[in-house]
Amino acid sequence: MRIVESPLRNFLRSNAGFAVAVFVSLTPPTQSHACVCPARPPVAEAIQKSALVALGTVVAVTDRSSDEACKQAVQGVPVPPDEQIGVCGLAITLHLDALWKGPRKPDVIFVTGTGGGDCGFEFRTGSRYVIFGRKLASGKLYTDRCSYSQEASEAGTMMKALGAPKWKRSA
Repeated sequence: MRIVESPLRNFLRSNAGFAVAVFVSLTPPTQSHACVCPARPPVAEAIQKSALVALGTVVAVTDRSSDEACKQAVQGVPVPPDEQIGVCGLAITLHLDALWKGPRKPDVIFVTGTGGGDCGFEFRTGSRYVIFGRKLASGKLYTDRCSYSQEASEAGTMMKALGAPKWKRSA
C-alpha cells in the first residue's frame, strides 16, 4: 500500500523554520519592561545636579512595597509617577565615610527602585558605594542605575574625578 503525501504536508515539512517564523511574527508581543537610561552628563554636571555625592557603607536595605503608603498608592491614591519609587521602592541607609555634596550627618537614607524597568540600583548590606543622588519633589533622596552611583571597588577613576571630599570621617 502506498501513502500519498499531500502538497501542504510536503510544504510544511520542507519549510518548518519558515512556518515557525510566520507563527512567531503573528503572535502579539508581550509587554516588557527594561531600564532605559538617557546619556549621562559629564561628571561635573552630574555633581552640580545632584543633591548628594557621598561614599559610604550600606547598613540597611528596607523594602517598602508592603508599607501602608505604598498600598494606598497602588490602590489608586494619586502619587506622581516620579514619587512612586519614593513610596514603594527600597529605602537604603548609608553610613557616610566621605561627602562631596549633601547633608553632613553620620547616616543618610535614600530610595531606589526594586530593579528591572524602574532602574533600581542593587545595593548589598555591608558593601561600600559612591552615591550620586537627586531630590524627589517629596524631598527624599533618590538614586538609580542611570546615575554615576557605583560600588566603591569600581570607582577609582570616579573618586579621582571627584577630588578631595569636603568632609571625611575621622579614623
